Amino acid sequence: MASNSPPSAPIIFEKELRKYIPKELIPDTWKYNEEDPDSLQNLLKNPQLGMFESAKELLTDINLSANIPKFIEYFGMKDLDEFQEGIVDKCDVYNVFDACPLEGGQRHIAWMILELCWKHVKDISRKEGALVLRDSEPPSLLNVRPFNIKYRTFNGFLSRWRMDSDKILKGLGEQTSVLERFLGDFPEDDPKHHKKQFTICKDYAEAVMDCASKCGKPPTTWFIGEKRAPIRIFSFDGNTFVMAHELLKTLKENVGNAGEIEQEILGMPKLSTFTEKEVDKLSVELWNELEFREVHVVQLMFRQTPIPTYYEGYCTLAVDVLYELLVDMIVAKKVFHTFQPDIWPCIIKFFEGMEFYFDPTRRIYFLDSKDVDAIKKMWEYVYNTKLRKHYPNVKHFPRTKKTEFRFEELEKTLEYLNLKKSCEGIEKYARPVYDQFHVYRRCDSEAEERLFLSELHVAVTRCQINYVVEKVPSLLKFIKKQGALRRMNIVELRTEQEQEQEDEQEGEQEDEQEDEELEDEANMASPPPPSYLETTIRKCIPKELIPDSWKCDNQIDHKSNIASFLEAGKKQLEMFESSEKLYENVIQYMDFPKNEEHFKMSRSTRVERFPSLPKSIKGQWCMYKNDLYKLFDHHKLSPLQPTTSKLAETILEDCWEKLRVEKHHEMIASQNEPMVPTFGDAQRAALFEPFSSDLMDHQIHWREIANVSSVIDSIAFDSMEKHSGELSNSEAGKVIVWVGLIIRKAEMFAKRGLIHLPPLNSVAPSREVIRLFSSDKNLFVMTHDLIEILQRHGVDSVVLDKLIPDYLRKEKLSTLSYGDALKVLLGIGNKELMNLEFAKMKSDLLMFAQTPIPTHYGGYCIFAVDALYELLMDMIVAKKVFHNFEEKDWEEVNKFFESIKSHFDINRGIYFIDSKEVGDIKKEWEEFYNEHLKRDSKLIQLKKGQFLVNDFTTALKSLKLDKCFGDIVEYAYIIFAKLEKKSPSAMHVAIAHCQINCLARKVPWILEFIEKQNSRNRMNIVDVAVRQEEFDVNKLAAELEQMGTSEKKQEVKGNVTTKKNTKKK
Repeated sequence: MASNSPPSAPIIFEKELRKYIPKELIPDTWKYNEEDPDSLQNLLKNPQLGMFESAKELLTDINLSANIPKFIEYFGMKDLDEFQEGIVDKCDVYNVFDACPLEGGQRHIAWMILELCWKHVKDISRKEGALVLRDSEPPSLLNVRPFNIKYRTFNGFLSRWRMDSDKILKGLGEQTSVLERFLGDFPEDDPKHHKKQFTICKDYAEAVMDCASKCGKPPTTWFIGEKRAPIRIFSFDGNTFVMAHELLKTLKENVGNAGEIEQEILGMPKLSTFTEKEVDKLSVELWNELEFREVHVVQLMFRQTPIPTYYEGYCTLAVDVLYELLVDMIVAKKVFHTFQPDIWPCIIKFFEGMEFYFDPTRRIYFLDSKDVDAIKKMWEYVYNTKLRKHYPNVKHFPRTKKTEFRFEELEKTLEYLNLKKSCEGIEKYARPVYDQFHVYRRCDSEAEERLFLSELHVAVTRCQINYVVEKVPSLLKFIKKQGALRRMNIVELRTEQEQEQEDEQEGEQEDEQEDEELEDEANMASPPPPSYLETTIRKCIPKELIPDSWKCDNQIDHKSNIASFLEAGKKQLEMFESSEKLYENVIQYMDFPKNEEHFKMSRSTRVERFPSLPKSIKGQWCMYKNDLYKLFDHHKLSPLQPTTSKLAETILEDCWEKLRVEKHHEMIASQNEPMVPTFGDAQRAALFEPFSSDLMDHQIHWREIANVSSVIDSIAFDSMEKHSGELSNSEAGKVIVWVGLIIRKAEMFAKRGLIHLPPLNSVAPSREVIRLFSSDKNLFVMTHDLIEILQRHGVDSVVLDKLIPDYLRKEKLSTLSYGDALKVLLGIGNKELMNLEFAKMKSDLLMFAQTPIPTHYGGYCIFAVDALYELLMDMIVAKKVFHNFEEKDWEEVNKFFESIKSHFDINRGIYFIDSKEVGDIKKEWEEFYNEHLKRDSKLIQLKKGQFLVNDFTTALKSLKLDKCFGDIVEYAYIIFAKLEKKSPSAMHVAIAHCQINCLARKVPWILEFIEKQNSRNRMNIVDVAVRQEEFDVNKLAAELEQMGTSEKKQEVKGNVTTKKNTKKK
C-alpha cells in the first residue's frame, strides 16, 4: 500500500482484495504475503485477471473501492484509512494526521497511539454523520525537525504530552489520559523496554506537536465551520445531480424549511435524485445556506465504491449495480463462454424479475446496499440452481505471451470462447468496440491500431454487455433513462443496409477526393462554404449592397476582408466612412450570446472580440453569463501550430458548451473589471516542455494544470478522443497544457468573483442583475425579466398582480420604466431585491440590421421601433424605392404599410418585437417589393470632400426625391444643420433621414408609432422650424459665404424665414 498508510496484518489487505475481486477469479492456493513484493503480481499470473495491466492498476482499484467513510466498520477491520483530498466524513477527520515519520515497529506503535487519540473525535462526531469541507491543505508530518529534548523521568514526558496534546486536540475529549493508559500496559520491571517505548512515544508526540505548531491552529480549524451547510452534488458523463432527500434533510436541519420543493421530494422514493437544473429552482435564500461540493462517481472494474447515504447507510448508482451484475455474470462466472440452449431463457427471465430494481421509467437514482445485496443473492441463487452445472464446459482465456492484438484476433477470441455460438451475431459489436480503444489512444498509424492484452479482455466483456442489452430491451431503456450509454460503453450499431450505404459513401468520397485533386491541378477547385465572417456580413448588410462577385478570403484576417469588401462595393457602401466603421458595425451586430448557434456556424471560424461589459447604475461590471468564455478567447495568443490550435479551440468549445446556461439572457456582475486576455512567458514556456507518449500521463498533467471539475475532465478528454485524428502525442500534450491553462483561468475568475458557474464553481448568486435599456432619454426594463427575478425570490402571484399591471404581464416583450421598476421593488420590501444591479445596456442604432437581444424565453428580439427602422432602411437605402418613383406607386406603398400596421401597435408603450416576427415582416416586404415595386434605381453619386447645404439639396433633386416628396428640401436644411460632419458618408445617411421624415408624414401612423415609442431622436425625426431662432441660419450663411455667393445666402435666409409662423411635423 502507499507509504504513508499504517502497517497492516496480511489478512486486512487480503480481506479488501477478496471483497473487491469475485471469488471465481482468485485461485484457491493464492495467499497474500506482504513480505513478498511480487505477491500481488503473482495473482495476476492468472489469465482470467488479464483485464488488469499491472499490479499497480489493481491496487488502485482496490484502494478506490475502499475509499469510504467508516470503511473500517464496513469491512470489519481495525486499521486506519488513508486521508483523501476533498470531502471527508466527520468520522474520518482523524485522517489528517496519517503521515507518520517513524519506521518499522516504532511506526506501528505510533499508529496505535494515534488511533486511541482519534477515537474520541470519532465518538463525538459519529452521531452527526455529516460532511465537512477542508478549507486548506493539512500540514505534513513527513518532514519534521530532529528532536534533542530528553526527559529525565517518565512523569516529565507525560506532563509535556498533556500540554502538547491539549494544544493539538483541544476540546475533543479526554485525550490526555490516552497515553497514560497505553504506557500503563507496559511492565514496570523492564526498565530497558520501558525506556525504548518512552523514546518512541516522545518522538511521535514531538512530531505531532511540531506539525500542529507549524499550522498555528488545532486540526478542526482546517475545516469550514457553520458558514454554509455542505451537500454533495454527484456527477458522471456530464450528468450532475443531488440526492433529493439529502437536499431536503440538509435544508430542514440548517434552514428549517425547503420551500416549494419539499412536497415534491416527499413524494419521491428515498434514493431519487434532483438534477442540477431542478436544484436551481431553489430560492436565493435557500441557495445562500448551501455549499455544493462535487463528488465524481468513478466506475471500477468489479465492485463499486459504496456511497454513504443521508440515513447512515450506503448505496450505489442503480446503473452501476447493473454493471456489477453483468460483470459478475460475464467475467467471473463466464455464463456465455459455453453453448447451452437453456442459458438465454434463464437470463431473460431473471432480468424480467429484476425490472423492479432496474426501472426503465425512472431517471438517475441510487440503490441501497441492502437492495444490492438482495439482487446479488437472487443472482447467486439462479446461477447455482440453473447455470452452474455448465461451468465445467466454460472456455477460459488462454495463457499467451503476446502483448498486442489486431482486430482479427478479437474476432478469433470471441470464437475461441464460444461466444459466437452462445451469442449469435456478437461479432457485429466487435468493430465498434475495437474502435473505442484505438481512437482513444489516438493511433498515429495502422500498425498502432492494436489492443493490449488488458484491453482485449475488456473488449470481450463490452461485446457481451452490448449483446445482453440487445437481448433484454428493458435494460437498454433503463440505461438510456440513467444517461449512462457512455458509462456502460453501449455502442451504436449500423444495419447491413447502413453499412452498405456507408461503404458507398466512402467510395464516393474517395472518387470526389480524386476529382478534387484533378480540379486543384487544373486550378478549378470548388469554392469553400461561406465563412462565419461572410455569413455575418450577409446577415447585417442588405444583399442589394453586396457585390455579386465578392467572397470572403479565408487566407487573410477579418479586417482585411472588410476592407476588400468595402473596396468592392464602395459605390453602394459609401454610407460607411471607412473600413474601420464598417468592421465595427459588423462586429457589434453579432455581439450577443450564442451568436454562433443563431447563425448556425461553427465557433472554430468565429468572429468574436472581447465581450461588451456594461456598467450597472451602482458601478458594477456586468456581462451575459453565456459570454463568459469570451473573456478567455486566447486563440490569437496561441503559439500552437494552426492544426493543433484548431483542435484546442474545438476542445475548448466543448468545455464552454457545458458551462453555458439555457437562459441566455441571464447576466452576472463583478466588482473588478474583466481584463483582455494575456498569456505570460511562463505559461508559454510550459507548452514547449517534453511530453510523455503515455495518454495516462497526459491526463495526470491535465489535472495538475487545470485542477477543475471531473465533469470538465471527462468532456475535455472525450473531445480529445473524438477530434484528435492523427495528432502526435507530443502535439497532444501541448493541447492538454493549452486547454488546461485556459480552463484554469476561467475557474479562478468564477471563484474570485463568486460566480455560480457549475461545474467549475457552485455558489449561491451573490447579486441579481437585470438589464436596463435606453432609447433617447427613456430607461426601462423588460417586464418579464423583472417578474422572473421576483419569482426566484419567492414573490407570489398575488403580490405581482398588485404591483405590475395585468396588461403588461400578458403582453409579449413589454417594458416597465426604471422608475416603475423601483416602485415595484419598494412595494415588495425585500432587502436582497433592493440590491438588484441594473446593467445599463448598450443600445446603439446600427446602420441596417440591429443586434439581436436575448429574451427570457430563449429567443431574440429588438426594439419595436428598430424593427420599423430596419424596414425603412431596406426600403430607402438598399432598394432605393423612391429614387425612381411614380405617383401611382403611392397606392401600393400605402397598401403595404397598412398590411403591416398590426405589428407596430400605436397604443402600446415602449416594447420589443421577437426576431421571428421581424423576419416575417421582412419576408412580407420582399414578396411585395418583388411583385409591385422592383425596378432599376439610380445610385447616389456625390463629390469627394466636404459638402455644403447647396450640394445636399442638389443631390436630393438629382435623385428626383423632390418629385416623390414635395417638401423634402424643407427637412433637408434642418437635418443638414444637425450633422457633425459634412462628409460623403454623412450625406448618404442624411439623404436616408430626409426620406424617413417625409415618409413618416405620408403614412401618419408611422410618426404616431415613433412618438408612442418615445424615439423621435433615435429615428432622427425633425420638425420644420417654428421660429427663425430655432434654426441656425448664420451657420449655413457662413458656409455659403465660403462660396462667395451672398445672393445665395439671402436665398437661404428667405427659405427659412418664410416658415416663421408655421409649424410642420
